[in-house]
Amino acid sequence: MHLPSTSQHQIIILSCLLLLLSAFTSGELSASETESVTVYGYDPKKPMCCKKLFDDEPKEKIINCYIFPETRKCLRSVVFIDVKMKKHCINPSASWLGEKIKLLEMQQNDGVKCEDYRKPTWPWTS
Repeated sequence: MHLPSTSQHQIIILSCLLLLLSAFTSGELSASETESVTVYGYDPKKPMCCKKLFDDEPKEKIINCYIFPETRKCLRSVVFIDVKMKKHCINPSASWLGEKIKLLEMQQNDGVKCEDYRKPTWPWTS
């Protein structure tokens, strides 16, 4: 039976620590003002989560909009996805936001409807 030397033992321990560290730091998306994510629609199994909100209006054209409630881990937010597929976590209290949502919904041909996930939608209430 061959026992590892001290340096081999240290390498094994460091490798295990790095593996554990990466396991704890990966996982759900954290929010940034322009986080690159590919989003084609809301997936309740992998919800978007905003942990930091911004008051600035995005400069790029918006193609999707979602309204999310506050949860244990996520802030109440309006999420815009722009043409570059970047996620913008917007503070719902931003002064420009209401007008921007109205403008998005009024755009001809490619109007953007903000999908509201704050309340469950039941088939019998539509």
